[in-house]
Amino acid sequence: MFDTLLFDLDDTLLSFQKAEYFSFKKTCEDCHIQWSEPFYQRYKVINEGYWKKLEKGQITRDRLIVERFEVFFKEYHINYDCQLFNDLYFSNLKYQHQPMEHTYELLDQLKEKTLYLVTNGQAIVQKQRILDSRMHEYMNDIFISEEVGFEKPSIHFFEAMEQRVGPLDKNHTLIIGDSLSSDMLGGNHFGIQTCWYNPKHKENHSDINIDYEIDDLLQLLDII
Repeated sequence: MFDTLLFDLDDTLLSFQKAEYFSFKKTCEDCHIQWSEPFYQRYKVINEGYWKKLEKGQITRDRLIVERFEVFFKEYHINYDCQLFNDLYFSNLKYQHQPMEHTYELLDQLKEKTLYLVTNGQAIVQKQRILDSRMHEYMNDIFISEEVGFEKPSIHFFEAMEQRVGPLDKNHTLIIGDSLSSDMLGGNHFGIQTCWYNPKHKENHSDINIDYEIDDLLQLLDII
């Protein structure tokens, strides 16, 4: 049914939750900033808000990576160079590449399909994670938003992808990802079918169209 599969990376094939957790904790330790679980959870809320702004085109990437820490540190009365903290954080983050459950079992069974990796994120971070996790060995091509010049869910991200690989048969192309606002909405904008990877069984309160929903990556085999 589907010959071409567009895979999101973070929290779809690799666990960004684990990568972010360990990287943030280590960076705080490196910078001698006291770390705690509530401290980290507050950072997550602020950070996710900024990434939503980026998806909507309300902030630039360069501004996001610094301002999120400026706002966070101000709230906790921490005096630290935000650009330096971000640089150290990225240095730690790029070496984190824990797979989601059944990632490699799934990819090993998709060798007859055309696979593309479509990820938002910082190129220097994502490239190292992709390399260390061997994701590149499974993919026909890889598209990172910073290099593409557009963020998912913008249709321009997918149009830029087509400029490189050629026109896709949209009737036989499926996007798989965990994010409603990035992956699923991006699929809607591009006119392809969507598969929401939703292992935590979140509710969809949006008007974003979802064609398929799975809570285990291996369930994708029954769809394609």
